[in-house]
Amino acid sequence: MIRPEDIHFKLATTQVDMMHVAAIRGICNLEEVGVPAAHEFDENDNFATHALGYVGDEPVSTVRLRFFGDFVKLERACVRPKYRNRHILPKAIESVSRYAGQKGYRRIVTHAAPATARLWRLLGFNISDKAPAHFQGHEHGYLELVKEIPARNDAVTLEADTVMLFRQETALDQPNSYEQAA
Repeated sequence: MIRPEDIHFKLATTQVDMMHVAAIRGICNLEEVGVPAAHEFDENDNFATHALGYVGDEPVSTVRLRFFGDFVKLERACVRPKYRNRHILPKAIESVSRYAGQKGYRRIVTHAAPATARLWRLLGFNISDKAPAHFQGHEHGYLELVKEIPARNDAVTLEADTVMLFRQETALDQPNSYEQAA
């Protein structure tokens, strides 16, 4: 049984990490759901931030994040079938919310089929008033769901210490080795 403390998340930073992202999405979306590869893997993958969930050293989940003016769009959320339980997706949302919040974002937006919207609501998302988005080849529209992110004291803003703007994306709260000691 997988416990919450067995799960950890990180941002994809290496080619191997991106191979893990592709493998998980291939298992879940191409094989399980039947999404065509041309729709699953697109040019947005090169501009997005990808988060990976691990149980030990085994990659088990991934989400893609794209950053817009005042919100973060969560896409391509996947958990490998063997690892699905009530802990993985909530921990993924917690992890990406913490990261997005530190970057100063206050909302995460995702889109879901009506059948899975209930799951997102259980994770703290609310269905927006917008009309569902419809796509060719899909029998249903996709609902927009929004989750508010609590404000963070350590969000990176223009008022933050300048050195924070030089830090690594994966460790905005940790000084780089080349920062001068105060």
